Amino acid sequence: MVLYHRRLIETLGITMLSPSRISFVAGGSIATSIAISQLVAELVRERPPGAGASWAVETACLGGLFFGALVWLGTYAGAKLARPAQRTRRLAMWLAVGYLAIGILFSLPIKTHAVVIDLPRGGAEPDPSGGWFPLLWVLGPILIPVVISLILTRALAVMLVRNSRGNA
Repeated sequence: MVLYHRRLIETLGITMLSPSRISFVAGGSIATSIAISQLVAELVRERPPGAGASWAVETACLGGLFFGALVWLGTYAGAKLARPAQRTRRLAMWLAVGYLAIGILFSLPIKTHAVVIDLPRGGAEPDPSGGWFPLLWVLGPILIPVVISLILTRALAVMLVRNSRGNA
């Protein structure tokens, strides 16, 4: 029975990928693009004589791996929620190219002209949020890439299947 389904799927031209393979391609592309673009930005920057670049290499690699792992998690969840017919090689390719571009754009340096203003500290008022605000500051930046990559994977999976049906 499984062999029959596999032949039918291959005959129809549908090449399904597992959620782990799709998420590996997406997470790997954004991790690589972030690490390489951060590394290039650090190596181009002027340094005092005798300053090594080993810290820049370590920071670029760890930052890329951390962000890549978060994207991998969200992409895996999004691909797992997709129907098997939606997990195609086109989806993996579009995600890889999109995350490659996003990784390069996020790694570009941002020039700001911020001014620091020293304001007096307010009185010791109780926290109106009940203590949840510091927890949101910690979990928010971690959950945002996961949720965005989940939504992006699901949206692309649906759109690419609709486009392939419309072109056939």
